[in-house]
Amino acid sequence: MIDMRNRLQEVAREDKIRNWINEGQAKFGEILRQHSDDIEVLGSKVIIELVEYLNASQGALFVVKEDGDHTVLELLSSYA
Repeated sequence: MIDMRNRLQEVAREDKIRNWINEGQAKFGEILRQHSDDIEVLGSKVIIELVEYLNASQGALFVVKEDGDHTVLELLSSYA
């Protein structure tokens, strides 16, 4: 009985994780569909949703820019 209870708890935990992943994929897929034409708006929407979805305190997105011999990271958007 204890083994059965432990297995049911494990299955419930796995289902919760799977649902969290699926919800996140749907949410970010929708953001990509709605804002794919403007990288700045897309970056802003993605970082806001990502920080909130992960319950993080802050986040930032950077893009890689190449200028001749130099490669730099440029801040695209941030959220706290």
